[in-house]
This record gives sequence, structure tokens and C-alpha cells, in this order.
Amino acid sequence: MEKIDKFFDKVNGSLFIFLGLAISVMTIIISVALFTATGASYSIFTHYISDLGAVYSAPNNAHVVFTFGMVLQSFVRPFTILFLLYFLRKKGTEKKMITIWFMCSVIAIIGTFLAGVFPEDTVYLMHFIGAFLVFFFGMMSHGFFGFAAITTPTIPNRHGFPGLLVGTVNTIFMLLFISNIGKTAIVFFEWMALFSGWIFSLDIGVYTLRTN
Repeated sequence: MEKIDKFFDKVNGSLFIFLGLAISVMTIIISVALFTATGASYSIFTHYISDLGAVYSAPNNAHVVFTFGMVLQSFVRPFTILFLLYFLRKKGTEKKMITIWFMCSVIAIIGTFLAGVFPEDTVYLMHFIGAFLVFFFGMMSHGFFGFAAITTPTIPNRHGFPGLLVGTVNTIFMLLFISNIGKTAIVFFEWMALFSGWIFSLDIGVYTLRTN
């Protein structure tokens, strides 16, 4: 912990949050642009996010950019998590809450790597496992972070709500997926889970940049 504290005393870890956000946003946009460049249709109501990484069905090598983005994120996010660990400790968040949040975050990162390395149309089982870890433990991670932020007196309550939003949207998505109630709703809420994650990163990135 001492080495982590010393590192982030010198380096503003908010930069890692923004880097991870930029990688996610840009690689998704480029993947969609490549996917549709040949005339193929793609929509947040008809296509899962993972369809961008399908080796055989994603046109114009869209899967290459998508996979690169997923893998790159899995290497950047550990720095983000370590910074937020440093940040929560510095703010005096309850230790058990930090521990649970940290463990869920690490598992979600592993899921990101697996979902990126194993495409849905070539190694479906491993991709499914990775995606499950991303959404389930991502739900837990963001939810616990949101609760931690709200219950920590030194952090303004409003910065806890984006985390709770991500947790709620992820929960809705997983319930819809399990119950298999209409592909349109399932696909839409998967994208909403991604977008709410972007909102969370932007909010906490700006806040920690201003206060750290």
C-alpha cells in the first residue's frame, strides 16, 4: 500500500480513468464505423456489443479494433482500480467496503480480458464466462462504489449515484437476459449498461481530477 500511495501522491490517477474511458469510447465508435462502412446495419436495438468482436460475422475487420480495445482496457483498468483504492482510503471509506469493492473490480477486469480475447463466434463458452464476470461483478463493483461514496462523509453524495445507476442498469440487463424477454429489450439494456459505465467514469474522473 505504501508504494501505491507514493505513486499516486506524485501521479494524478484520474488520467488512468480518462484513458480507459477514451479507449472504450473510441474503439467502440471505430468498430461500429467499420462494421457499417460496407452497408451492414448495426443498432443498439438489434446487435449485442459483442457482435462487434465476432470474427466471422463482423465485416471490415471491426473485430480487430474491438478486441484490441477490450484487451487494452484490461491492462489500463488495474491502474484505475488501484487509484480508486488509494482515493477511497484517503477519503476514509470503511475498510470492509473497500475490500469487497476491490475484489469485485478485479474479477470484472478479468472478465473484460476474457470477453475480449475469446470472440463470441469462435469460443462462445469462454466469451460467455467473461461477459458474465463483466456484467455481474461490474454491477457489484459499481454498486458498492456508489454506496461507499454515499456513506463516506468526505465524498459528496451525488458522486455515488452514477455507480448505483450502473449497478441498477446491469441488474436489469441480467434479469432480462436470464428471463429471455425479447431480444430488443435485452440488447438495449446491455448498451445502456455500457453508456452508464461511461457516465460513471466521466463523473468520478472529473471529481478526482479536481479534488485529488
